[in-house]
Amino acid sequence: MLSTPGHEGEAYELSGDVAWSFEEFAATAQELLGTPVLYQALTSEQEGEQSLAFGLDEGTAGFMVTLNANLRDGAMALTTGDLARLIGRPTEPLARIMKAWL
Repeated sequence: MLSTPGHEGEAYELSGDVAWSFEEFAATAQELLGTPVLYQALTSEQEGEQSLAFGLDEGTAGFMVTLNANLRDGAMALTTGDLARLIGRPTEPLARIMKAWL
């Protein structure tokens, strides 16, 4: 599709129509599974320590800590509608996708 006329030089942010948090993901899973699902966030310090304990080198652990801190701060929560426009329909809601996994 991106090789068709009209998309030259365009940049698209491909995301769902609705951004969700890890807490919302866990709550949706709990609802669908009918069993408790807990999301427990680590502090950046805890994540760094755990990553090193799992064998990651300092650079990779630091990268992951920074990436996840950015995610917590909403860096990937942008919902432009580009994907829905490109595929010609709304994206699937989180609960519908999770139901398909079951």
